[in-house]
Amino acid sequence: SSGQINRSSAVDAGLLKTQRFLISCMSADPGLAVKISGVLMPDEFADELYREVARKGYTCAENGTVISSILDDYRDDSVLQGRVAEIFNSAEEAKMYSEDEAGQAGDKKAAVNAAIVRIKKANLDRRGREATDVNELQEIIRQQAELTSKKSYI
Repeated sequence: SSGQINRSSAVDAGLLKTQRFLISCMSADPGLAVKISGVLMPDEFADELYREVARKGYTCAENGTVISSILDDYRDDSVLQGRVAEIFNSAEEAKMYSEDEAGQAGDKKAAVNAAIVRIKKANLDRRGREATDVNELQEIIRQQAELTSKKSYI
């Protein structure tokens, strides 16, 4: 059962908000979801449920199906269905986030890019804390440097 997916206490609320924003943008614009799927892997999302929703959302976008139809996958688990609905129903939050991140309302591209960077950075930071191999750590440091130099993902 997928009911074993729990919100990780290690994932901060701001990062979850960023992930909700990005998934709600993907839901509203499947073309954007296809672009995002090319630069942000589901495993880079910090929470297992968000990883699962991103994975399913990318598949929906590539197949031309409505991303919010993912809700149907959780109809047998009301708790998870509520969490997934919360992800998709964050339009107002997304608007506020867009204004915060981009510095101006309506600049969704800048806000989406900022969200991608924040999710990638958090993932690299987590991987860096968990790294046990010098080569792995060097690769993470290289990716972190690349992240700060990249101007735009979409």
